[in-house]
Amino acid sequence: MHRPELAKSWIEISKTALLSNYQLYKERISSGASVMPVVKANAYGHGLVPVAKTLWENDSELRWLAVDRLEEAIVLRKAGWTKSILVLGYIPQEGLEGAMKESISFVLFHEDILESIRAIAKDARINIHIPIETGLHREGIELEDLPRVLKMIASMPQVHIEGVQMHFANIEDTSSRAYADHQLMNYQKALEIFKEQNIDSFIKHGAASAAAILYSDTHFDLIRLGIALYGLWPSDKTKKQTHEKNSETKLKPVLTWKTIIAQVKPVKAGEPVSYGLTECVEKDSTIAVLPIGYADGFDRVSLSSRGEVLVKGKRCKVIGRICMNMCMVDVTEVSEIKEEDEVVIIGAQGDEVITAEELAGEGEMINYEIVTRINAALPRVVVD
Repeated sequence: MHRPELAKSWIEISKTALLSNYQLYKERISSGASVMPVVKANAYGHGLVPVAKTLWENDSELRWLAVDRLEEAIVLRKAGWTKSILVLGYIPQEGLEGAMKESISFVLFHEDILESIRAIAKDARINIHIPIETGLHREGIELEDLPRVLKMIASMPQVHIEGVQMHFANIEDTSSRAYADHQLMNYQKALEIFKEQNIDSFIKHGAASAAAILYSDTHFDLIRLGIALYGLWPSDKTKKQTHEKNSETKLKPVLTWKTIIAQVKPVKAGEPVSYGLTECVEKDSTIAVLPIGYADGFDRVSLSSRGEVLVKGKRCKVIGRICMNMCMVDVTEVSEIKEEDEVVIIGAQGDEVITAEELAGEGEMINYEIVTRINAALPRVVVD
């Protein structure tokens, strides 16, 4: 057991699985392209610093890390990462000076940010990535506005266009690539505008996990490796099409979520369990009280009375409503059970496995939601 001292629930991060997924993508990308691991949202719930440090300590060629928030970038700087960081998300304008101070690259969400940069940056070099609105209708500069934006930047010698990016809207849907091709066409139009302005020395990037493994024509100079880094497929369709091309392509789930039993107790047939009296046991039963609940990321709506956990290699059903910090499971069929026995929420135990996809399916969610909602306060431990 890798349980940290005093922890009643914790996350184990497989170093072997993490590096395997990372290497798989490094080997699949086009010649000349690089991989930028995306460690936003607490490394998709896996632990920002543990994941990032594992990557940079095992790949001296790693140059880029991507996050969503400036605060995440600063945490990485304090942890010892000295190379490039790209903040993909919006930085409130009062944070721009901090980004410059820490040599952090960021995405130019709109042209008004340039005026803020002009006001605070004098001799400092500012690295920006320009997002092109190609059809996602999220962050991005419209094609018709791009010449004006580039003209503004040309008047600001302190601003360096380090990258030009796009983001696909539905490339995980492998039944049709039509909209993705529409987006690529718009991106190419944007690149032509840069060329017309004699701007050509920048990093081009558009592919995330799905596009990168499916379509080499999306790789450009850099791929943003997010969900697949953690051994999770962007979609079932992506997994299926990838396996149709190469059945040996395997992603290895990185995260195992564990807890312990806090109490074991008998419950008589017909007695209710938990808030609201929503479920009664049908026969004399034994339940285990687990010290995790919806505050930890174990979803109340989708998993109450339906979810399962693993105890001594057996699936045990959640009984009644999940509480804020506790839940109860039926361990009647598990022998020799006692307090502080290990319980698996996500991961393998014996011959059984509970996946993030399984938990997502209970609530019409996606695997991204399951792992990113795990409480960041739970300790993360790198194993193997």
